[in-house]
Amino acid sequence: MYQGPAGSETPFTKPFADLNPVSTTAQHVPYDQLSVANGFDLNSNPCQHTYNSVLFGISLMRYNVTAQRRAFEIFSEFTAHQPFSGSAFMLEGYGTKAVRAIDEKNSAVPREEREKNFIL
Repeated sequence: MYQGPAGSETPFTKPFADLNPVSTTAQHVPYDQLSVANGFDLNSNPCQHTYNSVLFGISLMRYNVTAQRRAFEIFSEFTAHQPFSGSAFMLEGYGTKAVRAIDEKNSAVPREEREKNFIL
């Protein structure tokens, strides 16, 4: 996801495009529909009570493209088989300048998330 003028996302998306993904999707989506577009809304498989969900978050300062590629290759091999074909691999990055500007004693944001830039 990227919020900004069309075309200004290239510096941020190019490293991922250089990994030669099987597919990519670009579309304009209203803000209140982002979870639907990403397959993480309350009606999607990851959010259903009848599905097993195992989530692991890893906070990073920066992406290691070589390690990221290898992790995705392993994930792709694993999810090529049932019952894992509906699995998701999600990357998140978010600005932390404003979070860091608030004294840690006055914030509910955990230290690890205050210090790292990305969640894998």
